[in-house]
Amino acid sequence: MKKNVYMKKGENILQGLKERNISFYAPCSGKGICGKCKVKIKNSTSNITEEEIKHLSKKEIEEGIRLACKTYMSEDGEVEIDYDINGCKNDLKKIKYNTKSFIQQKYIKIDLENGVSVIDIIKKQLNNVYIDNEMMRNISNINYNEGINITLYKDRIIDIKNDNYFNEKYGIAIDIGTTTVAVYLLNLNTGEQISVKSFQNPQAVYGSDVISRINYTIENKKGIDVLRQKIIKEIDYNIGLILDQFNIDRQEVYKCVIVGNTTMSHLFWGLNLNTLSKIPFIPINREMLYDRACNIAFDNMNKNAVVIFLPNIAGFLGSDTVAAMIEADFINNDKNILLIDLGTNGEIVLFTKKSILACSTAAGPAFEGANIKFGMQAFDGAINKLNIKEDIEYETINNKKARGICGSALVDIVSEMKKSGIINKTGKINNPEKIKNDKLRNRVLKKDKKYEFKITENISITQDDIRQLQLAKSAIRSGINILMEKQKISIQDLDYIYLAGAFGNFINKESAKGIGLIPNVDSDNIISLGNAAGEGAKKFLCNDNLEEDINYYMNNTEHVDIAKYENFQEEFLKNIYL
Repeated sequence: MKKNVYMKKGENILQGLKERNISFYAPCSGKGICGKCKVKIKNSTSNITEEEIKHLSKKEIEEGIRLACKTYMSEDGEVEIDYDINGCKNDLKKIKYNTKSFIQQKYIKIDLENGVSVIDIIKKQLNNVYIDNEMMRNISNINYNEGINITLYKDRIIDIKNDNYFNEKYGIAIDIGTTTVAVYLLNLNTGEQISVKSFQNPQAVYGSDVISRINYTIENKKGIDVLRQKIIKEIDYNIGLILDQFNIDRQEVYKCVIVGNTTMSHLFWGLNLNTLSKIPFIPINREMLYDRACNIAFDNMNKNAVVIFLPNIAGFLGSDTVAAMIEADFINNDKNILLIDLGTNGEIVLFTKKSILACSTAAGPAFEGANIKFGMQAFDGAINKLNIKEDIEYETINNKKARGICGSALVDIVSEMKKSGIINKTGKINNPEKIKNDKLRNRVLKKDKKYEFKITENISITQDDIRQLQLAKSAIRSGINILMEKQKISIQDLDYIYLAGAFGNFINKESAKGIGLIPNVDSDNIISLGNAAGEGAKKFLCNDNLEEDINYYMNNTEHVDIAKYENFQEEFLKNIYL
């Protein structure tokens, strides 16, 4: 779908989109490096730049396509953007979770008597609960001749009403990913998942990775506030959309559980990121944090709803990793399990009977398509599967016309090119003369003195694309190997590999093994957990007893800084090979 945006004379288009709170895919944050922020201009603009000439085809330039980050309006006018990459996805799949919620509703009557206060009476009936000043003001306005309905979270009153009707209790679970945010609505009485919406993280316009966003907050005085407000407003807006869709009263939403990497949690709470920007990458906070919805500006839930952000492990191991361990259920396991969350920031956890080791790897945005010439996120029209027989065969998301390549297909393509002899183990595209298959040979073209492999008339894989995948792959595999070496276990000792994250959910296991991204274990023992972070958040949303497990994972997971590993460079170079 297309969207027209009105711009003023002199405005930089990308900056104008930021100021209008329009989430737009700009992975390099306006540096002109990625070539992804393409827009169609309907009026006069500044002259085309060298960066645009490098990234845009002659046909695109003739059609008025420009890079938003490098283009300024010469007059007031319209800019057309592809808006389907920024829209929400809604999944109505019904799931139920175990419910053991600390949110309780109790109906009491207040009989006034001499020598005691109203608060004394309430505390006596509810076993000495905590009542803050604001709730005390609310209680003072209650009609004491009627019974009152009190909602509690643990030992704290969070809502009070003058009726004996017990409301439904709803909760929101949120996974703040660097690229994508998922918001889940659940019924806390039944444990039923009602809906989920996912959308692009609005902070992505300031950079596709956490380092870019950390740098933005350091280079801009109000950077933390800008990024914080963007994510809070977008989350609250999407919560409202879900509640409206199902006609749910906002006052019945009493709990919200959030997970994300350490940078996302710091930005959410407005914490300074300076200590995360330099060695030894120390977070300001690791513990689980609580607050009321009204203090965060979450308007689409009960103002006293408890908002909980799960704890972090280290500077680049956040609560999303803790939540993924909840989903993996390590505590109730006696197997050797490798948990891998494949994404811009790769998180790896090795669980054995002896210990829990974890590390993070800077895989970069290749798996999200950011540094790939025709790469894109997993939206309609993205090639998501490919294999090579006599010629190539591919599928696109929702069977739409091919627009680009997403991460799962990138792994397929490189694996299949290797098997077919189009590239060698170093990742180099072979001279076409060495390729026996005529159809495949004709797909290898030379552009700018480098070979690339043609997939469709307008989409190809370049030598640089393959190198980007090799770097991402080596980062992940090096982390895996270092954890296994530290724990002194071999591939044969692994019982299971769990793949987490959207990318991990759709990746072809054989292709991943084929390029050496993951260890070569039996595919039946490689299990896709889907969005494990989101699943862990939902489980804790419904079951407060899991707090003990969460604290165990936070306190008993040893963070391994692989960059300090003495043979890291050697390991990384070794794993570059396919």
